[in-house]
Amino acid sequence: MLLLHLLVEVMENLSHKNDLNSYCQRLNTPLPVYNTTFACTVSVGGKTFTSSSSTFTNRRSAEQDAAKLALQYLLNEDTSPTTNLRKLVCQDKTRCKMILNEFIDKIEMECVYETVQVEMGHVFVSSLVLNGTCYKGECGKNKKEAEPLAALAAILSLLGNHLYILLNIKRPMGHLFIFVCFSFID
Repeated sequence: MLLLHLLVEVMENLSHKNDLNSYCQRLNTPLPVYNTTFACTVSVGGKTFTSSSSTFTNRRSAEQDAAKLALQYLLNEDTSPTTNLRKLVCQDKTRCKMILNEFIDKIEMECVYETVQVEMGHVFVSSLVLNGTCYKGECGKNKKEAEPLAALAAILSLLGNHLYILLNIKRPMGHLFIFVCFSFID
């Protein structure tokens, strides 16, 4: 009985995948074909969301799908759009320049960035001019960090000036801010 117990313990510690491959080679049978799939569950604010499809071929796709479902639900439940939009924009400042650029492309307007290094230390400040209005961002460590901060200032200003439009926006499944900005002119 002790020998059986030791044998089971040894088998649990072995690499079963390698053992299966070796066994198939000894029998001259084709090696096993693995169908590895992923599913994802994400928890936000006490609620759990599981990816819509049963499985995905990679982890990232499963995570993106679960996040999409969570975001879609949360946006439909959102009762204070301006507050939550501002919070979401401020949480991911790195995307602000991309969002603003997509908005500018849609309305066929120009946006000019100007970045300067502040004399005291290694700090950069960007400003941008959009439709004749100048928006100045906070200080960044470099130009790449400063420009999105200027875009953030512009987006927050646009959100503040168009509150009445924001209250009537239907929330899309993804890319919230891009659609919000586009709704200003639709």
